[in-house]
Amino acid sequence: MTTIHTNIALSDKELDANSYQTMPFLKDQIKNKNYKITDVFKTVAFPMGVYSKKIKSLKDLKKGDKIGVPNDPANELRALQLFQSAGVIKLKKGADVSATKKDVVENKLNLQIVELDAAQLPSQLNQFAAAAINTNFAMGAGLTLNKDAIFHEPLKNNPYSNYFVVRTENKNDKVVVKTIKKYYQSAAVKKFIKEKFDGSVVPAW
Repeated sequence: MTTIHTNIALSDKELDANSYQTMPFLKDQIKNKNYKITDVFKTVAFPMGVYSKKIKSLKDLKKGDKIGVPNDPANELRALQLFQSAGVIKLKKGADVSATKKDVVENKLNLQIVELDAAQLPSQLNQFAAAAINTNFAMGAGLTLNKDAIFHEPLKNNPYSNYFVVRTENKNDKVVVKTIKKYYQSAAVKKFIKEKFDGSVVPAW
């Protein structure tokens, strides 16, 4: 089941909850699809990282270098914001989930920004000076945030937390929401996440 189909299934009552999406993505889905769904608690964050096989720091980027970003809504904005936070580029004010490389207003190194399917970025990493890669795809390629990323989003208070989402009518449900939240946001789960993923996945609560 794809991520978009997961929200359809939730809206159509084939599922009672899902947990995979960030707030910008969720808001975009609600706005454009008119789903009657809502977030009820934070789960984990997958901090996005910048990876490279050619440079050790983004300060080593040279004029005309290629950098890779995911080409899907929300993730491209996230990647561009990551490069912006490193001082590499600057986005126009108010850039939203529909942002692309066309929304870059400052690019002092005249970097070539290549938009590519997120799943392809790890296998194409050699083609870039650096690329912003979603953590799930990075992990699938054997890359870890703490050991391999040359720059990454904050591990604490990450702005792209994932959320547990239910139909709005069920937002106060005792079992679907309150009981699951109690067990999910527990000390045992937090300890497991920290030990298992070493920073590539972090508790968001």
